[in-house]
Amino acid sequence: MSRHTDTRWTAEVPERLGKALAHLDLEGITYEAPKTLKASTVGLLNLSERGTLFRAPKGAVVVRADNTMIMFNKIGL
Repeated sequence: MSRHTDTRWTAEVPERLGKALAHLDLEGITYEAPKTLKASTVGLLNLSERGTLFRAPKGAVVVRADNTMIMFNKIGL
């Protein structure tokens, strides 16, 4: 695994949203029960194709077209 494909971000999401994103089968995105979405850097970039990505030193936010926000925290901080 490279630094870009390692799981480095986690988010708590509603089950409906997590299952919908898992159904898209995006590279770098995994949905783990219950309500946990994990992403690599590549996964965040793939999500940004379906919304707007804002990155910060300790986290990231993806705002989707339907105004749903997914807030990711960096793992290991």
